[in-house]
Amino acid sequence: MNILLSPGIYLPHQRAGSEIYLHRVVSYLMSKGHVVKAVTRCPENYSYEGIQVYKAKDNYKQCHNDLWDWADLVFCQLSGTYYAMNKQRLKPKKVINFAHNNVGYPQVNIRPNVYTVYNCENTKRELNYNQETYTLYAPIDYRDYQTARPEAEYVTLINHNENKGGQILIEIAKRMPKTKFMAVQGGYYHQIKDEKVRNIKYVPLIDDVRKYLAMTKILIAPSEYESYGMAQIEALCCNIPVICSDILGFRDSVADAGIFVDRNNIDGWVDAITNIDTIQTKKTPLERAKELDPIKELPKFENWLNKICNLALI
Repeated sequence: MNILLSPGIYLPHQRAGSEIYLHRVVSYLMSKGHVVKAVTRCPENYSYEGIQVYKAKDNYKQCHNDLWDWADLVFCQLSGTYYAMNKQRLKPKKVINFAHNNVGYPQVNIRPNVYTVYNCENTKRELNYNQETYTLYAPIDYRDYQTARPEAEYVTLINHNENKGGQILIEIAKRMPKTKFMAVQGGYYHQIKDEKVRNIKYVPLIDDVRKYLAMTKILIAPSEYESYGMAQIEALCCNIPVICSDILGFRDSVADAGIFVDRNNIDGWVDAITNIDTIQTKKTPLERAKELDPIKELPKFENWLNKICNLALI
């Protein structure tokens, strides 16, 4: 298949869960012989791990005509959904919309030849589109995270913006001055900092989060909203305990391996961190990560795409 991506922004210009998710999916498909190109709002043309990425604004004919005609399927997500829906209205094409959160796009639900891939059951429940859909959990392979953690000394939050709990981290750290905390810069939104809280180590965004996970003894996730939570699954793959806010997204993803705390209950967070060694969960972090093994699911997803590709346009 020839697959055209319309992701809005793509790696490495924005490194967040949705971009990493999509890239891992198409990397698998490329390993099976499918060809992938991308039309984006990125500031230049470039190649990224075998994908030719085009700046739509500077390559109008190629991006809006030639590549659209070339593609058997178009994958879109987030802001890239608008491009795909507008093009699809003018020139019918089979479009696969990747839904990562509860922000819906009305065109997706009413257009023919549009199919949705949900990142988890929670997103499916929230959006509940009426066309054919597929649920594909983030393809995170626990085998890629089996590293020793001899320097695991930090309680870590990944992406310290408001929604992810940057201010809550500060309040917890103030209450636990002898505990080392690490705040990893996220890929989007304003990052909340308080340099006066000396037991928080602020570190920059990097390509491979495993470097920081190797230094982590507990991952906390005091999010207000998550559809799923990729960083938390990566921690499970390292067998790192995850303490998270009690929201549906984490109940779906972290599930029986999670330690759940009311988001605004600072006492609850302090207590869970302090007593982490005595808290029993139904499953270990690694046991839950193995349940989400993508090796079995990705071939099924490829078969579903082949079926969609062979359907006649409506």
